[in-house]
Amino acid sequence: MSSPRGLFQIVHLMGSHMTYKERYPQAFNKFTSDSLPIHKGEAKDLVISAYINSLLYTDHIIHEIIERYREENALIIYLSDHGDALFDEDYPELMGHALVPLAVEIPLFVYFSPQLRKERPDLWRQISRQRDKRILSDLLTHALVDLLGIRIVVSPTSNKKMVME
Repeated sequence: MSSPRGLFQIVHLMGSHMTYKERYPQAFNKFTSDSLPIHKGEAKDLVISAYINSLLYTDHIIHEIIERYREENALIIYLSDHGDALFDEDYPELMGHALVPLAVEIPLFVYFSPQLRKERPDLWRQISRQRDKRILSDLLTHALVDLLGIRIVVSPTSNKKMVME
């Protein structure tokens, strides 16, 4: 059975991991402690503003990736590995990714290029219907395999090793 071949690319970003001020170039140092609508103390404000700048830079990189593939038959998926809690109301002294809602609820988005929307309207509709649903990121690999039409067979001679066809 023949199948269409294409490019599958993974881009791993350091994103918004501590130390936040090391996660973006100086040109993206747009937000300062003074920019924040709520102040939580000088040290905390510096961390929060650096975090916001790291998000700004991550948004920029994602935008550049989308622009790179906009004219191609492309599906782009972005998700974080975890969120961070930064001195939030419920956890005023917590900074990092402990098991609190803000640290385990992560962003995920899917971009379909205009060409892919035309070629795969069924897939576009299927994904669009999931827009407001929560997912478990550990199930993403299974969903991708399904979306990409990869068939996985369990070989009886390989001690249940998965083999992709």
